[in-house]
Amino acid sequence: MALAGDGVWVSVRLDPTLHLFHAATGQPLQEIDLTPFIHSMFGPNTLGFSLHVSALGCFSQRLWIGTASGTVLTVPFAP
Repeated sequence: MALAGDGVWVSVRLDPTLHLFHAATGQPLQEIDLTPFIHSMFGPNTLGFSLHVSALGCFSQRLWIGTASGTVLTVPFAP
């Protein structure tokens, strides 16, 4: 999980989609599917291995995602 303003980014184990929820109400605000990012970087054959999210951080309206395979992705998100 990572705090971003009034929201909290959540990664669910083995799910390639990250979810942003409002911190006070719990309402879903945004989702980011990591599959296209991984496909563009490594090709479709490495999808399962590369998507185990091990770390999340939010800085300057960018979501930093660390994976178990050592890859770090940065994804812009709407405030």
